[in-house]
Amino acid sequence: MWSLLSLSAKPLTTPTWPACAAALVLHQISQKVLGWQVPFLDSYLDPLLGVPVLLGLAQAERRFVTGWLAAHGYPSLRGWRRFTGPEVTVMTLVLAAVFEGLFPWLDQRQTRDWLDVVAAAMGGVIYWLGVNPCE
Repeated sequence: MWSLLSLSAKPLTTPTWPACAAALVLHQISQKVLGWQVPFLDSYLDPLLGVPVLLGLAQAERRFVTGWLAAHGYPSLRGWRRFTGPEVTVMTLVLAAVFEGLFPWLDQRQTRDWLDVVAAAMGGVIYWLGVNPCE
């Protein structure tokens, strides 16, 4: 079981994923707890870093499930451990749609900013280059 967990966590051990996660958490602490305001970072850092963090967690979950299936005698799904380019693109677009479409619709305090979609797309590129190629 522990080997399965360590195998599934491999995307989270790349240098890029912990850096993105730590920067995201530090930004939230500085903004919400310490009250520091840096308008440009407050606007675009969350979608930029949120996408690689969320996709890394999704990849770790995928690796865990496919590893569990292989350990229990199901056919090998090794090729399913890494996200493909179209999968990363679609997941990035879905996250951007949720962040910039659904959330502002549900909460009027949220604002739509299409530059956040650009930041999310850049986050998808960060994920693709830094977290996904961990095989």
